[in-house]
Amino acid sequence: MVRAAQRYGAGGRFEPKFAKSGVGKYRKRATTSGMLTRKGPRKTTHSSIQVQFRLDWDDHDLRVALDRMGEDGDKLTKDVLRETIQEAIEFAQEALKRKAGPLASRTVPPWEQFGSSQNIYVRVADALRQDDVPGQTAIRVHTGPTLAQAQQGLIGSRGGFLSQIVAGGHRPYRYPRWLPKKVRSSVSHYVKTGAAGDWTVGMMKAATHPGFNGKRKIFDYMAAIENQVAMKFRGKAKKVVREAADRNGFRVRL
Repeated sequence: MVRAAQRYGAGGRFEPKFAKSGVGKYRKRATTSGMLTRKGPRKTTHSSIQVQFRLDWDDHDLRVALDRMGEDGDKLTKDVLRETIQEAIEFAQEALKRKAGPLASRTVPPWEQFGSSQNIYVRVADALRQDDVPGQTAIRVHTGPTLAQAQQGLIGSRGGFLSQIVAGGHRPYRYPRWLPKKVRSSVSHYVKTGAAGDWTVGMMKAATHPGFNGKRKIFDYMAAIENQVAMKFRGKAKKVVREAADRNGFRVRL
């Protein structure tokens, strides 16, 4: 009856053709790549931080029949898509918080000019949302505070692109020489020391941040969301159409 057209927005660090080697041109602007049919789960979205879903009707006659029965076919299936997306978001949120492990329930209290802070996985999980795209029939899933900020996602208090870090990782980097004497603690450091902020002496000695890399750390949460929607939407849509037919005295085989 219908199919969901998945479009994943660029937002990862590198162009897809260079993703395996970890080198390539940095993507500053979002792009999209469509896929109308699915033969299996998508293994990767190349670190995408947004995904878009749209409904395409395969059978115009069925749509007209639903309308004639007094049922709004577009609204019925769009509502099913919204429900399916929300379930997929919750699935990804749970998976992200599992990545945080015991740190998922811990919060660094406010310190100096900074407010409270949580683990990066928890912050990205809580930021996941879906929005209708104005002027389109599409629904976009992202982590930005608004739809207009979907392509940059969630940004940390010090300017880090947290959504992109979780989806695609971050290479090791040298700490700047102008580090302040004290910084707010990470959740893991707070759990170990009980200090919401601490001296940067250890960071200065280490000189280099270890980065955020490896399969155990990064998580392509948009691929997880897209796969959940692709797997579950069709069955849910069939059920809704069957219920609409029953309400109007029809018996259908789907």
